[in-house]
Amino acid sequence: MGILGILHNLWKAAVLIVVTTAAYFFAFEVAFGLQLEHPDIVPKAEQWREPASPIALFVGGLVGGFIVFGALIILFRPGKSMGSLVLKVLVGTVLSGILGVVGWALRSSVGAGIWHVFHIFHLTPSWELSPREWYGDEYDYGETSRMYSIYVVWQTGVAAVAAVMLRPMSAPLKSEALHSNPHSAVPGSSAKGRPPAFYKS
Repeated sequence: MGILGILHNLWKAAVLIVVTTAAYFFAFEVAFGLQLEHPDIVPKAEQWREPASPIALFVGGLVGGFIVFGALIILFRPGKSMGSLVLKVLVGTVLSGILGVVGWALRSSVGAGIWHVFHIFHLTPSWELSPREWYGDEYDYGETSRMYSIYVVWQTGVAAVAAVMLRPMSAPLKSEALHSNPHSAVPGSSAKGRPPAFYKS
């Protein structure tokens, strides 16, 4: 968002980092707690093969997304109607839920790739020789790769969605400033709109 010219204030950037990190862990706790309290949301045929429920992942993503996008609206206070703000928060929240499911599903590509990078720099536990392990009832990518994947996919995806949603909010401000002082954008023009002195005969 800083590259797109949306985020200029350092303290807001710091707050946003804290909020997104806290939202991720809170979303994880919600998803874990939901599945722990309602194990029936995972089909019996998949309880040993795939312990994570897409429903729990989606709900966790929803909760985390609501926290992030709610904080963004508070931090930036865009000059939009309440209906428009609510719609943006709802859309961002739903997309965050979808990203939770997608992030878990990309364990074999994103998660494994991140694991291998960390392993090259000896940042993985010494007993982990492969991202694959005995997981559930089969030899599959373990929880480490899954968490790497869901963290990167969810955080990156939420940041991208937030940038797309917030970008139009700053555009009218630039347009309004240009119309209020149209001559400021014309090279060589003076404050009163007259041509510079070297044009005089």
